[in-house]
Amino acid sequence: MKNILYILIFAGFFISTILSAQIDGDVIICSGSTSYTATTWGKDYQWVVSMNLSLSNKTDNPVTVTANGTGAAWIELKDEKGKTVKLLNIWIGGPIVSSISGPTSTPNGQYARYSANVPTDSNPTNYQWILNPQLNNNLYGASTAYLDIAFYTVYYYQLVVRAENTCGWGPYYVTNLNVY
Repeated sequence: MKNILYILIFAGFFISTILSAQIDGDVIICSGSTSYTATTWGKDYQWVVSMNLSLSNKTDNPVTVTANGTGAAWIELKDEKGKTVKLLNIWIGGPIVSSISGPTSTPNGQYARYSANVPTDSNPTNYQWILNPQLNNNLYGASTAYLDIAFYTVYYYQLVVRAENTCGWGPYYVTNLNVY
């Protein structure tokens, strides 16, 4: 009975240790290198990273991680059996708008709402919308993820958006609109 009690206590300690493991470090990398630390470090633990990151040494704690790309990334802590102990999602660089939602063809004299689709991991804080040419149309909400446009001129337009985070502005995304 005593041996079973020790096994249960050890198993409970092991499970609570894995569940409480954290990875401390930045969730946004602008460029260069940054450091990550596992709050719980077991014998034979290793780091694994996505293809757009590189490691100083997979068995160091803390570990230095270098960005060699942009966009979504991750760093993972694995135990001696290769099981994931903790995974941290990271974003490298400025936000990347993947698309614009909203009508591409709108009747003149109508309002239309558009939204910039940006991964939330990129932590966008500001937006820039451009209607080219703007002509007599009115834009509302040009620094948010949503843009309302009151169309007053029949024309073919380009709608342009980009987003900003702590690393700066991401690239522009462009779509074509037809107001008839």
